[in-house]
Order: sequence, then structure tokens, then C-alpha cells
Amino acid sequence: MLVLTEDQSRAAMDAADSDLKYLLTEVGVAEEVQAALHHRGFTTLRLFSGIDESRAEVRTAINAEIGLDHAAGNAERRNTALLLSAWETARTQQRSNDENRAEARAAM
Repeated sequence: MLVLTEDQSRAAMDAADSDLKYLLTEVGVAEEVQAALHHRGFTTLRLFSGIDESRAEVRTAINAEIGLDHAAGNAERRNTALLLSAWETARTQQRSNDENRAEARAAM
């Protein structure tokens, strides 16, 4: 997995949107995994939810982006499962946010 310096990790965590950090923390994604994801530019709920279209594609993207290979061992499989859970929640939440905005615009 992508290894960051302490400064890189802190900067990545500072750059991330609070909604995304909350979601990842809530499902139990380790901070070093979160920092690697944010370091690679996935700093908002919208960006994270759009990482790809299916669980298999997200699994592949996570491996390509931060080097988290679900087949490498138990810890990697666990972290991948947690990220997939967060991704599914992010997609649902982003879809709901988009629908609410559209409804609000239509009501104006």
C-alpha cells in the first residue's frame, strides 16, 4: 500500500472534506488508508463515490490508486471491504444530495 510521510499524511487528511472523513471513520477505515486515498485526490464525497461503477471496478481502482490489494492478506481484504462499504454509502448519500438539490431548484 502507498506509504506516506507524516507530513504527507497530515496534509492529505487536512485536505479531505469532513463528510468523507466522517463516513470513512464511521465504517472503520484505518487512518493510514484514508490518508493514502486523500493523498491520491479523493478528498470529497462526490469524488470518492465516483471512483468507479461497480464493486469489482472499485476494488481494482483502489489497488491501482493506493496499492491496496485485497488478495494480499487478511488486513488488506478487511480494509478493502471497509472501503467498499463506505463507497456504497457514499454513492447513496451523493445520489440523495443530488436529488434534494434538484428538487430544491425545481421548487424555486
